[in-house]
Amino acid sequence: MRAARLLPVALLVAGCAGSPERDAAIEEAEVTAFVLRFEQAIDAHDWDALRGAFHPDAFVMYQEFGQEVPAKLAPGQWIDSLAQVADSMEIQRLKRIQSMELQADTGRVLVRSRIVERVDQPEARLEVVTDELMTIDRSDGALVILGLALWIDSARVEELDSV
Repeated sequence: MRAARLLPVALLVAGCAGSPERDAAIEEAEVTAFVLRFEQAIDAHDWDALRGAFHPDAFVMYQEFGQEVPAKLAPGQWIDSLAQVADSMEIQRLKRIQSMELQADTGRVLVRSRIVERVDQPEARLEVVTDELMTIDRSDGALVILGLALWIDSARVEELDSV
């Protein structure tokens, strides 16, 4: 409900109908909504919706903690591994979009985010900070992910007292 109220305000602030500022505000609102739907699919374990967010030729570059060279995966491979982990643990996920760069000449958008995940396990709590770079494109009028790069910035393990 709240997002629906924010868009008209953003359009009023952006300027007159058909202005470049208005078009950029609409594009930014659409991309933000797309990224939020992507995150909601992860949180809801809706793996089919997540697969639908990627272009057929997309790729995922993923670097696990301690791995020197990132792995290049097809989105389905990354989603399958994500599903295995997410379905077996309790994960609290917070994502903050740090920047959004609209590239008018290519029609692409680069979204940089930082993700903080807290994983509670019986004997330990793990906090993982991941940096993410998502390349989004408008393909046949729909937003799709062309590339997703994820690399772990830091990880911290806190051992819990057994009672």
